[in-house]
Amino acid sequence: MGFDAGVVGNAMMYPKMDDRKSEELMYSALSHNIEMIDTAYLYGMGRSEELIGEVIHKQGVRDHLILSTKASPNPQFGEAGLEIDNSPSALREAVDDSLKRLKTDYIDIFYLHFPNSSTPLLEAAFTLA
Repeated sequence: MGFDAGVVGNAMMYPKMDDRKSEELMYSALSHNIEMIDTAYLYGMGRSEELIGEVIHKQGVRDHLILSTKASPNPQFGEAGLEIDNSPSALREAVDDSLKRLKTDYIDIFYLHFPNSSTPLLEAAFTLA
């Protein structure tokens, strides 16, 4: 069973969801034997990953979970909508940053949250392979 953690640490989209409630939600999900957690940098601009990393570290359950997260390097919100930098260097940095926030040395599944027009999808995929 998986858990979509889009609400965890994401007060910009869910203003009533503070860190305490986010942690309680994570502890509850873990107590119900979830096997996968899905998050993303854009869920609270990294805060979701941080809270998940803290709870997983405290519980010592990393080896029993599938962790997935999504890259959204250097997001810029403008008139044209959301712009993301999926260049190889930005993606490598996004992986390193997610590893730190999640307090782990590996991520099971790492997605591009949004493709962009300046980096060919194949180039971005090979960077993450």
